[in-house]
Amino acid sequence: MGRKYTGDRAVASWRRNKWDGDVTHRWIVVTTTWDSDRGRPRTREIPLPIATTQKQAEAAARRIAEELLAGRLTAPTTWTEAVAEFLAWRKDEGDAESGLTTYRDRFSAVGRLLGEPCPLRITREQGIDYRDARLKMDGSRTGSKISQRTVAAELDAVTAMQRHLVACGHAPSVTWADIKRPEGEHGREWLHPHQLDRWFRAVFKLEKRWPEWPALAIVLCHAPRPGEALRLRVADVDAMRGVVYVRPREGERVKSRRAVRAFTIADDTCLEVVRAWVNRRDAEAGGAGLLFPLGRRHESQACDAKPLRRRIRATSELAGVPYVSPYGLRHTAATLAGGDLRALASLLGHEDERTASRVYRHALPGQSDPATQAIGAHLRRALQGARLTVMGGKDDD
Repeated sequence: MGRKYTGDRAVASWRRNKWDGDVTHRWIVVTTTWDSDRGRPRTREIPLPIATTQKQAEAAARRIAEELLAGRLTAPTTWTEAVAEFLAWRKDEGDAESGLTTYRDRFSAVGRLLGEPCPLRITREQGIDYRDARLKMDGSRTGSKISQRTVAAELDAVTAMQRHLVACGHAPSVTWADIKRPEGEHGREWLHPHQLDRWFRAVFKLEKRWPEWPALAIVLCHAPRPGEALRLRVADVDAMRGVVYVRPREGERVKSRRAVRAFTIADDTCLEVVRAWVNRRDAEAGGAGLLFPLGRRHESQACDAKPLRRRIRATSELAGVPYVSPYGLRHTAATLAGGDLRALASLLGHEDERTASRVYRHALPGQSDPATQAIGAHLRRALQGARLTVMGGKDDD
């Protein structure tokens, strides 16, 4: 049973913080208001400066309580408060913890560069300055330039927070929505159809070295996230119908509500390869075993992308095509699929169709085939040429 709602109020309290063994108290003001949309009370914590005394905290609580009783809006006044309120709202909406962490990282980058601006008065000019300055920065880990997609995602995160503040009546307008987003080049991030033929030819040449590689490559080219593909169990694949079910383990959080989904391997040639590997793994480990162990002995072991990147790098070198990351195969599938935006978002597991539209808009015009059928048509041509070449012992390269 939750606490009984007793009316809008603000109470001074303190939070216990523990740093290096020392326990300190930081005063906060806890407000309770009635959320008519959800039909339940909503609490919010307003942190006060670290040096605040109990007397000052109680005075701040009385002032905030007067604002509540007067019906004035309790809008967030600092960047930290706005971020906390937005994340609390997204959590109530059902976002997974991984999605909330991504939002935190993006807001943190914006706050560091702009000096934590007032969220209610952030201007379009600040957004343009942020975009231009961020594109000139080097990455903290690799020393390379910040990805243009990363900068676009940070602008989108702030825009989403502004839309929430406007909907709550805190801010007058959304100022970052019409800022032009940087557009990354897609040539090195996905395989073109003529490159895909050569790439799959190299995949089958490496089958003796890595027996699971042809089936794994086909699954990855149907647009699951790399981590989702590596966590697949044998029982997650219906080999007769060609359906692959992407579902989390027990107790595992998903990236979005649409991440739990199923996709179909529509082409018979692709399905034949996957079915052979599923039957082999079923005989070796049973339905509860990992479909693609990649050196992992137990399912509890964490997914390591290094073996997957090693296979992709060797395949790309053998095929003579540019290296693509594991996510590059997902981009390849989405680019080849094109078609209806809703079907594409469903295939990718995107909760918001605007994400698919922004990232893959270069693939959408002029294509109308269902997503999996379009992918299957491309893969069928690639696989037929690859298998005939390997079986015949010929090489066109």
